[in-house]
Amino acid sequence: MSRLLLPLLCSLLLASCAIREYERAYGVDAPVPTVTAVYTEAPVLLDGRLDEAVWRQAPAYAMVEPIEPPAGPRAVSKVPARWRDFYGGTVRFAYTKDTLYIAVTAEDGDLVQFNQKDQQPHWRSGDLVEIMVKSDKGPGFWECYATPCGHRTTIHYIARGYCADTMADFRDDFRAAVLLDGTLNDRTDIDRGYTMEIAIPFKMLESLDGVPVTPDAQWKIFVGRYNYDWRYSYRQLSGFPMIPVPKFESYEYFSPIVFRK
Repeated sequence: MSRLLLPLLCSLLLASCAIREYERAYGVDAPVPTVTAVYTEAPVLLDGRLDEAVWRQAPAYAMVEPIEPPAGPRAVSKVPARWRDFYGGTVRFAYTKDTLYIAVTAEDGDLVQFNQKDQQPHWRSGDLVEIMVKSDKGPGFWECYATPCGHRTTIHYIARGYCADTMADFRDDFRAAVLLDGTLNDRTDIDRGYTMEIAIPFKMLESLDGVPVTPDAQWKIFVGRYNYDWRYSYRQLSGFPMIPVPKFESYEYFSPIVFRK
């Protein structure tokens, strides 16, 4: 009897550990990390090089894979959802009197993005950086994309539970510049990644609900990645802070921004 019970007890113990790990990451009492945006007098020159002094001063936050929900008895699939290799990245934040800047460093073994236009569903066509930003003082939020091609999409949500023409509000003042280390859309080679600089004007943020960008306005942010590679069966998702997949719009987990002068 003990030989029959031992595998069952081991399975129950592993399931219990997985549940505790998931609750520590996403439970009601899970801590939400802050991010620090460092002030700079001079605007960042958007060229993807990340060679401004402010990027050396700004803390780097590691983009990580989300913790998967604990597997139940029926959570079995023939399709492997996880990658053998994790392609990491970091994100940094800076600001001037009128603009929030974001710097991304991304490892990537296969640079791919086939959509060559702005304001498109880029998540369907290749790699991208996703930015979600809102204030606690209003229901609206921006969902923005920047691709390794330098193309952009801006989606204005009036509220998370409200329907709208999400692709109708393109903001050309949302800007991005990318520097590739590899070749785009060539799966015959091994790439190394890319660096990206993004600028979001405060006026764009304040257009959500009229909430000013001030230290006490409780602005918060999430930066994520979609990473595709022909060698794997599914896209790899990562970001900072860690958010339950596939709910990147879960702003309860977004990091409050600390504006440091």
